[in-house]
Amino acid sequence: MALIGSVIFIAAVFAYPTYNYFVPHEVVWTGKVFGAYPAGGGITTYVISYGQGQLLLPGKVQLDAGSTYRIVYFTSGRNGYYDAEKVVSVTKLS
Repeated sequence: MALIGSVIFIAAVFAYPTYNYFVPHEVVWTGKVFGAYPAGGGITTYVISYGQGQLLLPGKVQLDAGSTYRIVYFTSGRNGYYDAEKVVSVTKLS
């Protein structure tokens, strides 16, 4: 009985990270951009905002400093909301 309970417990512990890895979730990031800089040899873009922290986007993305953007992206990494794997849309709000 204890063996079955421990197997169920271990399966439950590993099910959530495995699900997040194979089924990435969509995140909407809205913030005023302080600066956007190329990173990783120019293959990623590092975005710093005034109130929303930082964001690492794949590819080269041109963002204007001082403007507000809504960025929709998919992520499944351990850093959660800060590493984008695929950018869906970048919309300039102001």
